[in-house]
Amino acid sequence: MSPKTIQLYLYCKMPYTTTVFKMTCVIILAAAVYLQCSLWLKLATRENYEYRNTKQKRVSISNIPMGRHTPPVLSNHCYRYGKLAAVNQCCRMYDYGINNRQNILECAARSPAWFDSNRGLKTSKLHWMFVGDSHIRNLYDVLIRRLKSPLLVYRKKSYREGLWRKMDTLLLAKYQGIPVLVKHLKAPLLLTFTWSPLLELLPNLTKEWLNDEETPPTLVVMGSALHWTHKTWDIYKNIGAEEAAELYKEYISSLSDPANKKKLIQRRMSVVFKLLDHLPASSNNITNIDTYNRIASEVLPAEVVVWSSTIPLSDLYVKECERKKRDTPETKLWRCKDEKHTGYVVIQRYVDMLLNYGCNHILNLESPYCRHE
Repeated sequence: MSPKTIQLYLYCKMPYTTTVFKMTCVIILAAAVYLQCSLWLKLATRENYEYRNTKQKRVSISNIPMGRHTPPVLSNHCYRYGKLAAVNQCCRMYDYGINNRQNILECAARSPAWFDSNRGLKTSKLHWMFVGDSHIRNLYDVLIRRLKSPLLVYRKKSYREGLWRKMDTLLLAKYQGIPVLVKHLKAPLLLTFTWSPLLELLPNLTKEWLNDEETPPTLVVMGSALHWTHKTWDIYKNIGAEEAAELYKEYISSLSDPANKKKLIQRRMSVVFKLLDHLPASSNNITNIDTYNRIASEVLPAEVVVWSSTIPLSDLYVKECERKKRDTPETKLWRCKDEKHTGYVVIQRYVDMLLNYGCNHILNLESPYCRHE
């Protein structure tokens, strides 16, 4: 083939070759864009599901018996979760934040009167008692930190012993194992905490409340599971989750005394049982936490309110700690190195929920538990 013929041949084929090349490039580029978009959409959808629907990560937190009534403020079904926050979709809650417009002291001042048989007269006092393990203690700690005031004092040991001291010393102290009382010098407010990680002291405390031996609480917040998981670790490891939780089930069942129900109702005493938060996966017996929460939801009597709305927030906290390890010892907002507790950054939200439930329940408002728009 002559050079002229070759040149003519290339001239004739070039347009066709260029078109095919362009089409091929377009197809490859379109395929690449499609794959990239699909991958991005898949990741975004997955992240959105894990982030916004964290409460569905562990199905068992929604397995609360249908016959049980949990108020909207404490039920996980009423919240939209995200960015370590929970927005109630069932009702609008009061603001008990750090710059609170609604103060717990107003709640205490308006609390109904009760009869004190020891003094032979009626008195008005908002008495909230916290009983349980370190998770309940942290909740109590955040509450009294929020109420920090020169008019708040505390003492340890018992109701009738010990000197009343300034609050700034309590905030630096460890009060594990010792009952702590915090009161306001001018408002009728009393907040107590009793260390009882297995709730072993609850029967005696209940007897004191019902027999007027001590100032009966208007609200009792309790919780216990973490120490039970440690106590039954060998059973869990060698036999199984259900078998390990059987001891817990038997004990929780024994706490329900039908004879006390009527007295508790007459005293308008509200009892809240806080379910155990989800903890980092490396914690011992972590996979058994849902079993204990389910048992508490099933076994506790209907008069006891099961508090489940904190669990999705703990999931978000654990996820954030996995993304970025944070530790702020002074404020305790972040405690990512602590595999047994959540940081105060989410416990602050727990206190918001509790204040809304507690104050509205005690005051017996027309719209119980929350303010509807």
